[in-house]
Amino acid sequence: MSTEEIFARLDRVLPLLLSRLAHQTRVPGLGPAAMATLRKLKLSGTCTVSELAEWMGVTSATVTGITNKLVSQNLIQRWREESDRRVVRLKLTTEGSEMLSHVERLRREKTSRILIKLQEEDLRKLADILERLVIAIES
Repeated sequence: MSTEEIFARLDRVLPLLLSRLAHQTRVPGLGPAAMATLRKLKLSGTCTVSELAEWMGVTSATVTGITNKLVSQNLIQRWREESDRRVVRLKLTTEGSEMLSHVERLRREKTSRILIKLQEEDLRKLADILERLVIAIES
């Protein structure tokens, strides 16, 4: 199978899967960028506005707009570094962490309902391929 055929299949399945999961686990008032921000903060613990902007591929001003809403909803905390007041750091609040855990639980349940339709051997192959894909992406 050519890389073009694989790309076509990925191009079909990834948006479909992500769309279904996003639709079924939507949080009122929070769009995809806000959810990505919360997930990033969960993974990193804390990060700066600049780091988050680079990771998301957007400007710091865009991140500031996203984080303003999250701060007002008490989902993240924002503060300035004492050593350099220009640096703004972010982290999840307890409320943000709990809300994200709930959404992730829903996503796992929805994903399980999809994956249970596959044979055990197919699931093993898929897990192996996904792990190798992560390694290839990160290298």
